Amino acid sequence: MLGQIGLGKGIQEKLLRECIENDEEEDIVRHEALAAAASQSSDEQYLQKFAEHPCPIIRESAQVAIYEIKYWHD
Repeated sequence: MLGQIGLGKGIQEKLLRECIENDEEEDIVRHEALAAAASQSSDEQYLQKFAEHPCPIIRESAQVAIYEIKYWHD
């Protein structure tokens, strides 16, 4: 959604990170933000923080995002 509304890349990334880090946000929303982050960023270290998250959907979304970044950027 953020990519579709024409915000600059830096603004999109900031909003995605705020959503990902918000523990009060629904897990599925955080999952979508992690999925979008893979296409907006190449910051594996940031996503790595969530690769061991206790919630499976967040953990697995972060792992997939990291894999996607490695696939497209290596």
